[in-house]
Amino acid sequence: MDYWVYENFPTNQATIHAADCGFCNNGQGKDLPGKSSHNGTWHGPFPTLDDALRASSQLKKPVRTHSCANDQKMIVIGRANAPYNTGPRLQPSNKQTVGEALETLRGPLSTYVHYTLKAKYADKWLDRIAPGDAVDVPRLCVTIISEWEDTYQFILPRHGKNLCHDVRKARNKWAHEFDIPYDDAYLALVAIQRLLETINSPAAALDVEKSKLDLMRGHVIGSPHQSSQRIREAPARPAYSAYKRFEVPPADESTLSLEDLFTRRLLQLYVILRDQGGYSAKRFLTSVRKNGGVKHVKTSLRKQVKDQKGFEILKQLDMLGQSMEAHVIDVQFQSLFTPSELAEARRRLTSAEN
Repeated sequence: MDYWVYENFPTNQATIHAADCGFCNNGQGKDLPGKSSHNGTWHGPFPTLDDALRASSQLKKPVRTHSCANDQKMIVIGRANAPYNTGPRLQPSNKQTVGEALETLRGPLSTYVHYTLKAKYADKWLDRIAPGDAVDVPRLCVTIISEWEDTYQFILPRHGKNLCHDVRKARNKWAHEFDIPYDDAYLALVAIQRLLETINSPAAALDVEKSKLDLMRGHVIGSPHQSSQRIREAPARPAYSAYKRFEVPPADESTLSLEDLFTRRLLQLYVILRDQGGYSAKRFLTSVRKNGGVKHVKTSLRKQVKDQKGFEILKQLDMLGQSMEAHVIDVQFQSLFTPSELAEARRRLTSAEN
């Protein structure tokens, strides 16, 4: 059997195909013979898979093998179907782990779907399976989804349909992406394990759970089965957080709008509380920077707050004139607020002074 390498320009990766693959067609691709493609080009043919691997490595791009190019194959109902975890281990550890879990799921899921369809449709059960390989995981998931109303809603829990959607998405990510992030790989294993538990395959679910634990362990301390992967040290945290490093940026206040100038006064208030009062009002700073000073103050004045730590610190420092309420009743900014808001600000200041 010959092999071809497809160089994909948009994704910047290479994929090894068998010559008789429907995507390859001896280097012609899926399109009609002679039809050019701007998305990529075919390299080959190569007599062995090793030759294709050596040629693809010269492209200096991430390389993966399509399922058609794997050495091991299973013949099921007259169709060639490649296991998910066979072929060269070119994938990163996360992708390999997901592939092995999909392979673990294949047998129990195909047995379950075939048995339930045979029980209802007898000799015509094969016609109810989605087009494609009868033991292909995404086809089996599509079959459960399409037959949900007629068959599976009566024998599976309600979340079984959602699990089939999740597993199908995980399989597509495994098949079409060179690498799988840790979070996506973990969620894929969770979905596969729960689906196995749903169809009453505890032994296979336990195997996937072990793979999930290995994935978590490898994420924390580094992959134990991939020597080329280095354990990256977490960058050292800065001595001071972003809140402690924050400073009001310099600006020409004469050019600022009234709203921006009011926001600037509140940011300066945060710096005073932090540097002179030792209080880092993180929520205050986040809200002012996100929503603007005027909106933050209007929301704050509507709330009946009993204890305001920042307000009490300013009182101890004898700096109530720098408080948010003092800026509200400042003649310069009174036009930004309603009479009721101004009255509330005056009430708070009067209560603090008594």
